[in-house]
Amino acid sequence: MSRRALRSKVFTFSLIIPLARSARSAEKQALLAPVFQTVARTTGSIEFIWRAAAGLMYQMQYTTDLNPIVWNNLGSPVAPTNGTVTATDTITASRQRFYRIVELP
Repeated sequence: MSRRALRSKVFTFSLIIPLARSARSAEKQALLAPVFQTVARTTGSIEFIWRAAAGLMYQMQYTTDLNPIVWNNLGSPVAPTNGTVTATDTITASRQRFYRIVELP
């Protein structure tokens, strides 16, 4: 695993907030965490919109199998516009996909 990957913050559909040393830092971390606003299926695709902090970059990733987990990038890293990020994935023949958001350093 690269040093860059070790410094990334990873968020899945259930919000993961690293343990904090104080309530104040936990509160700060929660404010920076991506929060899904919309997950909608459209014709042939699924669209994700999440709240995101200005000045940060995010990478949406997916996998079709959780054992073993191999995450694939969905598009390129993106920065928020007006406090949100949108990512779209084409619906394929795969029966399932799991998604996560990686906050890049």
